Amino acid sequence: MTRRTRANIFLHLILIAIAALTLTPFAFVVNNSLRTNSEMNHAFFGLPASVKSMANVTWLKITGRGGQIDIPRDIAATPASPLSARDGDEGDAGVAAMDRGTYSAAMSPNWKSASTKPKPPRP
Repeated sequence: MTRRTRANIFLHLILIAIAALTLTPFAFVVNNSLRTNSEMNHAFFGLPASVKSMANVTWLKITGRGGQIDIPRDIAATPASPLSARDGDEGDAGVAAMDRGTYSAAMSPNWKSASTKPKPPRP
């Protein structure tokens, strides 16, 4: 390698690092806009449960395991806040029962959960 090529590589690495530092706050804004208040209080740096669930469903679809997609019967039952199902329909850990479904049926409630915020209580 020539001296000039090494200098260019070093310069580009510095510019990439500066760009990453500049874009980091925007990543936090997008991440926090998709979180619920409970998720913000419990895990500040983690991904929202709805995003984790969408990534898992998409991974199952991409890898050809679309028949293994589980949809919680209770929409509020997410990995971050599992709720018990009613009338003895719960598993050993008290997590809501799941149904098998299609990719679009699994993504729809996840997208709604990620894109809508609950209304704050009135004082």
